[in-house]
Amino acid sequence: MSLTRTLLALASFLVLFGCVASGPATTTVQLSIAGTDDMNGGAPAKVKVYYLTSSGTFRTSDFFAVFNSPQATLGSDLIAVDEFQLAPGRIVNNTRSFPTAPAAIGVVGAFRDINGAKFLDVRPFSNNIRIVVFGKSVSIR
Repeated sequence: MSLTRTLLALASFLVLFGCVASGPATTTVQLSIAGTDDMNGGAPAKVKVYYLTSSGTFRTSDFFAVFNSPQATLGSDLIAVDEFQLAPGRIVNNTRSFPTAPAAIGVVGAFRDINGAKFLDVRPFSNNIRIVVFGKSVSIR
């Protein structure tokens, strides 16, 4: 009887330990940023990726406000922001995890000549994001 109780206690402990060890579920984002040879007049550019709870404020933001002061500009819409230096003809890959999935992903490209540039794009969240920087434009695909 003592052996049965010991085995039962051990089995109960293992079940409880297994439940605790699993931890919270996370959402992972696979990010790929590609620069064409003609991007930014052949010069490198900074690209910022924004993980958002909502896209409304981001969509209407001024370049300088959202690029230089994302927290002040986006407030509670901003979950996180990552910055990348992208050279023409290169690809940057990154993986990011979140406890809960963002509602949207936005991107801003800092071009040498911001006038006439399509510097901002935003899309609903997806686990695989491909961003392309070409000429004076940035696009999420």
